[in-house]
Amino acid sequence: MYTQISDEMKKMLEADARTFLMKLQSDTFEITSGFRKIVYQGGSSGEGLAIGTTVSASVEITMEKTEHLLTGKEFAFYLGMNVDGKEEYIPMGIFKAQKPAATDWEITLKAYDRMYDAERNYASSLHYPTDTQKVMREIEKLLGISFVTEITPVSLKKTGDSDVPFAGYTIREAIGYVAGLYGKFAIFNRAGQLEFRWYESGISIPLKKMFSFERNEQDYEVQKVVGSSDSNTSYTAGSGNHGISYSNPFLTQEIVNQIYSSKHGFSYRGGTVTFLGDCRIDPWDMLQVTDLQGNIYKIPAMQITHEIDGGLTTTITAEAEEEDVEDSFGGPATKAMERTFAELLLVNKLVATKASIEYLEANYIKTSELDAVQANIETAVITNLQGKFATIEYIKANYATIGNLSAANAKIDTLEATALTASSAEIVALKTGIADINTLMFGSASGGSLSTEFSNSVVSMIGDAQIKSAMIESIDASKITALDINTTNVKVHSEDGKSQWKDNTIQISDNQRVRVQIGKDANADYNMYVWDKSGNLMFDALGLTDKGIQREIIRNDMVSQDANISANKLDIESLFNIINEDGSHTIKSTKILVDDKGQKLDVAFKQMTTNVESALSDIGTIKKSLNTVTDTISTQGTQITAIQGQISSKVWQQDITTAVTNLQIGGRNLLQGTKDFSKGTKPVSGFFDLSNKVGSFTVLKAMCLSDYSYYDPFLQSSITFEAKTTYTLSFYAKADSSYTILSYFYDIGNAGSYYDGLTRTTLTTSWKRYVITWTTGNTSRTASVIPMRLSIKNVWVYMYGIKFEKGNKATDWTPAPEDIDSSISTVEGKVTTVSNQYTSLNQSLTSLTATVNSNTTKINSKADGSTVTALQSNMTALTADLNGFKTTVSSTYSTKTEFNNLQVGGRNLLTKTNQGKTYWSFNKQNGTVSIESYETIGVKINCTVASTGYAVILYAFEQKQVNLLEPNMEYVLSFDLISSNTVAASVRICQPDATDMLANAVAFHVDAGTKWVHKSVTLRTNALTLDKSNQFVYINGFNKVGTVCFKNLKLEKGNKATDWTPAPEDVDSSIKSVATIANQTADKFQWIVKSGTSATDFTITDRFASLTAQYINLNGLVTFSGLNSSVQTTLNTASRSYSFTGANGSVKWVRLGTLTSAGDSSIFCINVQSGNGYNSGAYQNSSLDITIKDGWQITQAAVASFGVSVIRHNCADTVVVQVRASAHNVCEVWVYFPWTYWNGNYTISGRWSNWSNNITNQTAAPTTGTLQSIEYRADGQTANSKAQGIADNIYTSGTTTINGGKITTGSITADKIKVDSLQAISAKIGGFDIDNNSIRSGTWGTDNSVLVCTGSASSKSIGGSGTISGWCFTAGSTFGVTKAGALYANNVKVSGDITATSGTIGKLVINGNYLQADSGTSGNVYRMYIQKPTSASTWCFSTQYGSTTKVGTFYARADGLVYCTSLTSNGAVSAGGNITTNGSITAAGKLTATGNLELRTSGNASNILLHDDYAKYCYIRYSGARLWFLPATDSGGFELGHSASLDANTGTFYATAWGSNSSKRYKENITELTESVADRLLKIKTYHFDYKKDYGSKDMYGVIAEEVEQVHKNAVLYRNSEPDAVDYTRFIPLLIKKVQMQDKKLKNLDNMVTHLIGIAMHPEKIDYNNN
Repeated sequence: MYTQISDEMKKMLEADARTFLMKLQSDTFEITSGFRKIVYQGGSSGEGLAIGTTVSASVEITMEKTEHLLTGKEFAFYLGMNVDGKEEYIPMGIFKAQKPAATDWEITLKAYDRMYDAERNYASSLHYPTDTQKVMREIEKLLGISFVTEITPVSLKKTGDSDVPFAGYTIREAIGYVAGLYGKFAIFNRAGQLEFRWYESGISIPLKKMFSFERNEQDYEVQKVVGSSDSNTSYTAGSGNHGISYSNPFLTQEIVNQIYSSKHGFSYRGGTVTFLGDCRIDPWDMLQVTDLQGNIYKIPAMQITHEIDGGLTTTITAEAEEEDVEDSFGGPATKAMERTFAELLLVNKLVATKASIEYLEANYIKTSELDAVQANIETAVITNLQGKFATIEYIKANYATIGNLSAANAKIDTLEATALTASSAEIVALKTGIADINTLMFGSASGGSLSTEFSNSVVSMIGDAQIKSAMIESIDASKITALDINTTNVKVHSEDGKSQWKDNTIQISDNQRVRVQIGKDANADYNMYVWDKSGNLMFDALGLTDKGIQREIIRNDMVSQDANISANKLDIESLFNIINEDGSHTIKSTKILVDDKGQKLDVAFKQMTTNVESALSDIGTIKKSLNTVTDTISTQGTQITAIQGQISSKVWQQDITTAVTNLQIGGRNLLQGTKDFSKGTKPVSGFFDLSNKVGSFTVLKAMCLSDYSYYDPFLQSSITFEAKTTYTLSFYAKADSSYTILSYFYDIGNAGSYYDGLTRTTLTTSWKRYVITWTTGNTSRTASVIPMRLSIKNVWVYMYGIKFEKGNKATDWTPAPEDIDSSISTVEGKVTTVSNQYTSLNQSLTSLTATVNSNTTKINSKADGSTVTALQSNMTALTADLNGFKTTVSSTYSTKTEFNNLQVGGRNLLTKTNQGKTYWSFNKQNGTVSIESYETIGVKINCTVASTGYAVILYAFEQKQVNLLEPNMEYVLSFDLISSNTVAASVRICQPDATDMLANAVAFHVDAGTKWVHKSVTLRTNALTLDKSNQFVYINGFNKVGTVCFKNLKLEKGNKATDWTPAPEDVDSSIKSVATIANQTADKFQWIVKSGTSATDFTITDRFASLTAQYINLNGLVTFSGLNSSVQTTLNTASRSYSFTGANGSVKWVRLGTLTSAGDSSIFCINVQSGNGYNSGAYQNSSLDITIKDGWQITQAAVASFGVSVIRHNCADTVVVQVRASAHNVCEVWVYFPWTYWNGNYTISGRWSNWSNNITNQTAAPTTGTLQSIEYRADGQTANSKAQGIADNIYTSGTTTINGGKITTGSITADKIKVDSLQAISAKIGGFDIDNNSIRSGTWGTDNSVLVCTGSASSKSIGGSGTISGWCFTAGSTFGVTKAGALYANNVKVSGDITATSGTIGKLVINGNYLQADSGTSGNVYRMYIQKPTSASTWCFSTQYGSTTKVGTFYARADGLVYCTSLTSNGAVSAGGNITTNGSITAAGKLTATGNLELRTSGNASNILLHDDYAKYCYIRYSGARLWFLPATDSGGFELGHSASLDANTGTFYATAWGSNSSKRYKENITELTESVADRLLKIKTYHFDYKKDYGSKDMYGVIAEEVEQVHKNAVLYRNSEPDAVDYTRFIPLLIKKVQMQDKKLKNLDNMVTHLIGIAMHPEKIDYNNN
């Protein structure tokens, strides 16, 4: 649907009365008046639901005669309206005019859109294999049009004998075949651009605007797709009766499957709807049409007809084939035969000795001689025309000599004629002796506008003569005494144009709009309309509207005697207040008696209401059933009559009789209880439900159990079937997912007929009516009917409106007669009772009516105009504001269209913008690109090696933000950028591989520069039915070496870019949090504060304190007062959790926090979760429980201020706890973790006053406060010695003397402990562990570990030793000494000398003054020598192979000279002097030589190999006095800075400029080129060709070197004395010369033409004697 219109025009289009403007516009004319009628016809398909179609739109225009030449002209057709005094138009398409048919008064013009031009032979220059993208690009060029649908290329392989694609087809057919491969149809849009389209949601057609609506009985749904690639090959996807069938020579099963996947389930209703027109409808729109019952149908705009004659009527038709789809194929031969029979000939060149052509239409005909009996020529440029008879509609000539001129219409500036006879002539200046004029046209004919001479002579001659026809521009009304004006041909209006009378319509306007219209309206009806100054309709064909009654004019005498005033329009309270006279506002039914027996109104009315409602319900049901039957019979009778009438014009009478005879209509429902399923159901608990309804129908909902083979939720038996009779079953049904049900007769007594009439029906997830027709056998019988048998498990199926009837036509649902018989008898009795009670009630109500009537006057006087006055005041103020707004707008925007098209969003839909390189990425095929933040908020993308393939800049579009996009909506993307290159770029919204595009590409231009430039691009979203995940802002075009920077990226709704703002999601969440907390605090403060008068004097509620304790972690000292004991207990026993980290490769002491107890005997518990996290094994997880109880002490100096116990779960004994008191009720809790990698968390519970989570960690043991005694307990997983706990609690202050005995608890505090002998089988001293044969710290053999041992430790690799045993001392894993005296170390630093005259160092042998290493002892072994130099030329390092000579294949001297036969390096190679080699040099890094780098080989070539990290390389070779660049396994070439590069794969050299020595100082023997030398170009042939493999690309254009050699040898380059290449730059001087020659000739010709024109214009000045 076209949406680019203003809101005002949209409102006018949707109004009931409209007047349309029409306009035709081309490059040479614009026509806006004189139109009689225009009929537009177009659409997406004229063949039912189809893909691959190419339908041409057309317009037929009836208009006044015009001077413009229309035939063959291409023009744009517009429909518009006058919107607020300005014309606004909607484009309808681009059309090319055919030859018009003319009458005396008007012409009828037929024109077709650009699809018409595609109906010609497709002579492609492509060859197989090719693809759809290349085909469409070629068609763009052939037709000169734009193809605007982005398509993914589909490969096209050879299908026939020809190597040329689409040989034998027209361009139009080729377009259709390509569109069909994508499951779409081809169409030219309003702008004349070619598109591939499929149906999408369009506008809704309201019931009030519809004139007629004919439709099929049921929706047409795509159930399968059938395609044929040739006459013997077809492909099918899906199953069913309805679908899409088409032929396409390039079809495959995969393509058919893809099309089926996208089209399966697509449904619509076939039909034709005519309505008050809407020119916004596009041929791909799916309209929503509503019928009288409120049912909504989807009608695709397959065929559109617009009829415009001032108003607009639109007809939409959608075909829907009811028959089964079949496959068919039309190949080139078939298509050619069809074109032959269609009288269409398509040839590239026609050579014929004789051709008899009844009608020839051609764009250009060149003939040496034309002999025509009669020729109709619209435009001709003829040097010499000789003809016996010519009818020429329009001649434009500078000079013409005509013996006898007979012209229907001629315009002549100056005419000198002896005798002139003209039926009609418009003459600016006429000088004549005698003129016989039938029709005379004057510029003015008022009383004083004619000259006296003419007036006297003409008036005296005319006298009282009757003028039959006069064309007069203006006439003085005072001179007219009698008048009969035909308003069909004359437009009557006032001087200011505010009143007009045209045809049968009179309009009177003010400065803004039409105020009064009388006569024929846009619906061709005759009415009178009146609008107020604001455009509100006050009076129309139905009378006054609510806007037409603005005064208090309703009086008592204006109310009809039989008027029924609704209760909601009465002031009931004031009425009953007057009746009661006691201030009450209601009359109680208990106070009203309805008879003389004291029967009260409430009792009688309640009983009567029940009876009446029941009776009326039953009567309504019966009446509805009878009406349904009556309507059905009437409808069916009408349909039969209509069918007979339609058939009579198409078939023989015998066929009519047969068709009517075969039509069988039943109507009686043979199944009972189908409305509420009161009969025939088989409920199963949990799998059967009747609680849902659709309208008044009960819905049967059922499911087949998993342990059932099938389930029949509804069936009825003992149905008598007649022999050879057709029966029809109809019902509405759906399922939660696609589901196939079984429907059939079930005949138990007839063996072999168990599944009589079996029909399988596949249900969809939407309600749909299904119809099944059966025909019985040769004998009558009694059987059951099962509408729905379920066999698929665990899927809910729904059904209602079941009807089983005799005949082959399904009629609307009606109940079985048995369902209403009982209701009729019940109702009869109730009607009698109700009738009696109604009589009594009516009498009572009569008195009430009189009372109501008596108060009518009072009610009328109740009306108060104050509300209206207030509204009018508000309207006046609003109008003033609106006028001010209009003034502002008019001063800001130059045109209304500019303002109407303005859309401003403001909300940034992209998140994380202006956060550096966040969300930015670069998607490339290859090349080198880096991305970094720029100026803090921006991003810088630096390309150092350009990609040879795709390369795009991406900005991530979050899924939740993508979901905010609206379909078919404009969005503007704005940003600032700096680019080092000038770039033609584009932007779109899609996935990284350019698929699932949500907004098509829009181009923009970037100039190179160094300053920020602001850009904005308007994108338009599509239907947004594609995958919305993984979407990006996709910026293409920046694929050059250089940099580009972006900032202030913003995507917003509308087409007007605003200043950058962050997305709302990026705003600091704390702002929202604070705002939320503030609002909640303000709204619910009373829930928190119990009492208080100031900020320093208030108490909180118990509820708030409880919630605080339960949900909020409180750190620091918190004091609560005024709380009850239960709240206080809750507060002190709430559990909380914390986490801690700090491992950085070393063991640590961690302070978990500081505890303030809740008083004596309060208990506090900590559960700690941690473990050795180095290898992340489950066995390494550990936990411990710490319980702390406040004692009775009053000072922190006591070690028993707190009682502490620790239980270790799966914990090493080296996990130690310390509790250190700083006061009698305050202590710190520390834990020692012996692992180098750890983290953890802990949970506290119990009773306490405060817990401060002041976590910290340190390497040294804590010393603050007083260490409390701790008891370690085992939990069954790790046995723990209590002595360990004692050892861990030795104090360093005070003095303790121990004489004998043993220590069972407590600790030893001493400044110094001295023992003569200390034996510890298992002990811990500081960080060292002692066992029976070693002292160690840490895990042996790992970093930060130490071992002192007797040599009995297990085997381990230390310091590169290999795995050996016998270690006595080790430090980490890098140093160790064995008990054998061997020392191993990864790194040894010695500050003194190491002296050795013999021996080995590793594999090096110390041999006198040098070190030597051999690979063997005999044969060709490898040797290496190192010696101390004695002079500059002494060698220091040497290698040799197969010889004992110490200076071998490689050596290095003291003066820096290095000799080698070949060199391979994984790093850089650098030399301060020359590098000379007779072998090869292989360097993975940089090769540097301050002197010469010389390569020598014994052969005829020297190579430099350039490698990358992927084993791909390129040769640089010097051979045969030429330098070669040869790619090996990948693309190659070279690049010179940013200005030039060579692609060695394609042989293409790129450069910003290319020059050759051209200065005069370089040249001699200089002469100007002659014309004969330039003419050499004319002898050179040009070709279209493909390069052979390894020489270049395909689809090339050029010349042949051998042929150029014969003509222009100077341009040929030779290899091995043979022509090899052509230097095209050497053609340039010849081309320059040739251009100069042509320019000279053109100037001469121009002078000659000018001279000849002068002769033709002034032949009297020719001197024939001298010329």
